[in-house]
Amino acid sequence: MTLTNQIIVVILGYLGFTAWTCSAETLTFEVPNRDKFCFYEVFKSAEKYTFEYAVLRGGEVDIDVRVKAPGGAILYDQTKVKQAKFDFDSTIGEYEVCFSNEFSRFSHKVVYFTLEPYRVRTLEEDAGWCHFGLMRYCLIAFLILLSG
Repeated sequence: MTLTNQIIVVILGYLGFTAWTCSAETLTFEVPNRDKFCFYEVFKSAEKYTFEYAVLRGGEVDIDVRVKAPGGAILYDQTKVKQAKFDFDSTIGEYEVCFSNEFSRFSHKVVYFTLEPYRVRTLEEDAGWCHFGLMRYCLIAFLILLSG
């Protein structure tokens, strides 16, 4: 294996591990004018979750959002919002998350949302370095490969 290939393997290994350990359920999608998209998630245990969304582009960059718990109870209902973050305690069952652009006559919206178990994020995670310690180990491995 050439030195270049070894470097690529180390970098890809680091990126793959970081992507795996920093994962959350995320999705970016487009909602046409006068339309609505709903997503469904089945929770198998009761935990606290964080739901976050943002309209990335389109019209006034706003959208209607509704989150329903199993049984139809409305947990969150906002109209014409650009972005927000909502924490909730889940129960076992199917949840519905709907993004409505039915009020818009002309503009499609591009929306991003994430759903993840609630936890306090570290400064490294907020900066985008979920496992900076692992990066140091990759750098050490790279230097060992260079030394022969």
